[in-house]
Amino acid sequence: MPPKLSPPQLRTLTTFFTSNLHKRTLASHAPPTMPHQPPSLSVLSTPLQIHSLQPPTGFTRDGFCRSYAQDPGQHTVAAIVTEDFLNFSAERGNNLRTLGPEMKEGCRWCLCVARWKEALDAFRAGKVGRDAVPRVRLEATDRSVLGEVGMGDLKEFQAVE
Repeated sequence: MPPKLSPPQLRTLTTFFTSNLHKRTLASHAPPTMPHQPPSLSVLSTPLQIHSLQPPTGFTRDGFCRSYAQDPGQHTVAAIVTEDFLNFSAERGNNLRTLGPEMKEGCRWCLCVARWKEALDAFRAGKVGRDAVPRVRLEATDRSVLGEVGMGDLKEFQAVE
């Protein structure tokens, strides 16, 4: 059983963790240690391409939007975020801007497939504009996404670089 903390000790710990949480940036986020992962395929059935190292993205921050059993969010959509999407996500309780100054329009980020699909569904329902759905780099999006999203939808929002 953990030791009991007095109210002053608890306030000190809370202050320490809260102040240090705000100092974290995308680059300082320590990746989880993962067992060896076999090569992944993209939605194009080609070897998965790296999405971004600036900022480092993916569940393990290795730059790849791979599927991992240990990743409950399935950060597998290789997206290029927009201001409209960042606002959309923040309104739903996931303010990605808190990750650091790098998180702004044009940032490459591995999104949770459910959040990308939520933005797509909101667009289809007329609740948000087209720019709230991030563009997708198909060559860097994990093939597992096809279990949740159709290839036609992904192609409709394909990034043109």
